[in-house]
Amino acid sequence: MLTQLSIRNFVLAKEIFLDIQSGMTAITGETGAGKSILLNALNLTLGGRAEQGIVRNGEARADVSASFDIRNQTIAHNWLVEHDLDEQFDCILRRTIAKDGRSKAFVNGQPVTLVQLKEIGSMLIDIHSQHQHQSLLKASNHRRLLDDYAGNDSLAASVKDTFYKWKKANNELNELLQNSDEYHAMRQLLNYQIDEMCELELSPEHIEKLETIQKSQSQIQNTMLHLESAQNILNDESFNPAAGIAQCERQILPLLKMYPELQDTLELLQSAQIQIDESLNNIEHFSQNLETDPQVLLETEQQLSTIYDLARKHGVSADALESHYSLLCEQLAQLDSSDVQITQLKPKVLKLHEQYLKLCKKLNKSRMVAIPKFNEAICEQLSWLNMSGAQFRCKTIKLSAEQYNEFGTEQIEFEVAINAGQDFKALQKSASGGELSRISLAIAVICAQRSCVPTMIFDEIDIGISGATAQMVGKQLSALGKHAQLLCVTHLSQVASQASQHWLVEKAEVANQTISSIRSLDKKQRTHEIARMIGGIDITDRTLAHANEILKSSSASLQ
Repeated sequence: MLTQLSIRNFVLAKEIFLDIQSGMTAITGETGAGKSILLNALNLTLGGRAEQGIVRNGEARADVSASFDIRNQTIAHNWLVEHDLDEQFDCILRRTIAKDGRSKAFVNGQPVTLVQLKEIGSMLIDIHSQHQHQSLLKASNHRRLLDDYAGNDSLAASVKDTFYKWKKANNELNELLQNSDEYHAMRQLLNYQIDEMCELELSPEHIEKLETIQKSQSQIQNTMLHLESAQNILNDESFNPAAGIAQCERQILPLLKMYPELQDTLELLQSAQIQIDESLNNIEHFSQNLETDPQVLLETEQQLSTIYDLARKHGVSADALESHYSLLCEQLAQLDSSDVQITQLKPKVLKLHEQYLKLCKKLNKSRMVAIPKFNEAICEQLSWLNMSGAQFRCKTIKLSAEQYNEFGTEQIEFEVAINAGQDFKALQKSASGGELSRISLAIAVICAQRSCVPTMIFDEIDIGISGATAQMVGKQLSALGKHAQLLCVTHLSQVASQASQHWLVEKAEVANQTISSIRSLDKKQRTHEIARMIGGIDITDRTLAHANEILKSSSASLQ
């Protein structure tokens, strides 16, 4: 249960620290005194929305923390252990809010997300607000209320989980089946493309080797052409340097006796003749040693042509063909796996569907068992609330297979006959605002009796009722307080007088600043507060006597 609440710099509250007892605690005060501050601050510790403007003027941040004793709360304790937040029997929820609206959340001093804060908070406190009767107009809330009463939380969660698993698997299967024709065409194309490449060596190293062979073979042919040309020039009759040199020698030899200095010229001509002969021999020898294979060149060029054509066809470079081939193989493997997926998914979808229907059947059975008791309990509460002629029933509507959802195979709808002899009609068609308020209160009390949440807050849910009805509401809440901890914000003296603890919310101006505060009332102070609730600002001896009488009567009923 909630044991302590600390509020600092929150709206009009500077510093509030409350020790909270078990049983029923009444929270009263004049309109505008700041009763909402207490609940809004507590709601923040449960993961509620933090907005700008909630930090007290002149302060950097607001700080709210709520301490709980969870020694009897197995579910909450297990959650803390699971998230490594266990602190024996204590659970402290804390929230800090900066001036700009940014906030931080903590559980037992450890930072947590707001989602986690909401999860643990929902296990510790249940809030019933004055506007809750409006939610009764939504049929979607009817199922939740019935399941809360029937204790179907775990079973309903299993139905929801299985439904989403079934839908997810079924959607995957349908997508695969819808794409099967497209996959078949893609598979044929990929097989063709892969067959084109599979017999080729596409590694960059091999392509480089082919290009080297092609270049080398092409270069040898070109070299032989040049050498052949050089031989032809040297052996050409129209240009035969060897014959010309021989003629020059014959012309110079007769002149040597007369001109011995021509000996050097003759030797140069002879040397040139020798060099020309050696050049021809060298060219012939080099040409003979050059090896070329036209077939190798042809095959090499054919392979390179095929590789280059494939590269252009697939829009990649020749060096990237090997990687592209691997990618095509992966895509084909994925397409092939779709058939395997379909084969695997079909029994999985069928199994999940069967599990879903089985769980729904179990959930429906639990609901059908709970509905008569639920109807009877609500009708009894309505009688206590001076609606003795009213009849309430919970109606089930079977859904078609296409309408099955995460909540089951049926829709839950509340109906009421306000007066005896009238037909049952949907709430929004038959109940007035005041009647809806009392029906909401009746449901809240009945569900709270079955709730496993240790602390419940009732925020003016008694609005719109008075007199004897208000007194009965107070007694009902007081009785409920014997089994759970209740915090009740109320304007009714009949309700406040039934509490075992009474807090007063006040607003005052201190040093030109407005401050809201909360204090626990002793017996005398409580009598004055009840008198104020009865008679207004002017408290007389008569209203004090009446207040004292109400408190004595309530005290006697509590014993």
